Amino acid sequence: MKPFLLLFPLISLSGCDQQEVAWQHWCFPAEYLSPASSIASNAGDTAFDSQLSAAPILFFPAEYVAKHVTGFQTTISMPDAGQLVQNLPVNFQPVNISAELPSDSTLESLLPDTDLLVLKAHDLYQWSVYNKKEEKLQLWGSCDLSSKEDYECFRTIQHDGVNLRYSLHRNNIKNYHEIDELIIKNLEYWRCES
Repeated sequence: MKPFLLLFPLISLSGCDQQEVAWQHWCFPAEYLSPASSIASNAGDTAFDSQLSAAPILFFPAEYVAKHVTGFQTTISMPDAGQLVQNLPVNFQPVNISAELPSDSTLESLLPDTDLLVLKAHDLYQWSVYNKKEEKLQLWGSCDLSSKEDYECFRTIQHDGVNLRYSLHRNNIKNYHEIDELIIKNLEYWRCES
């Protein structure tokens, strides 16, 4: 893994400064937020959890991710869309995401040289992905078929009382450990000063 370099503005001792957005116990530098984070309301749509509706959307440019994640591909080729930049938006989600876990005998590897598992008889268009942490099976996320031989996955990680969700093209899935670490290290660094 490449050394992790902190290239962020310093957080002021009195909490967030004018270049930062506070949410829960974090002060996010504006440069790492999606423009969608500036939407102030959900227009009265009660389908949204009000606390999460106010949550910012983190945004890591593809080049930034590539500096910190070995082998991360900044662009991928899509059959119908050509070259696409693989920026990394990260959404906050409710913590209570439960899933019925299958038995080990029903699982097979999703990709060679990864710890990711799928049901041997999974749906062709959308499927759940699992991995083992300390020998315990857990839900890793899900994947969706995007073309005949291509797919995108949605990784969900639980950290500090929230779930974080981000998408990865299949070419970058093998890097998910380092991407998780990059996100979590940034969140720790962005914790607001009391």
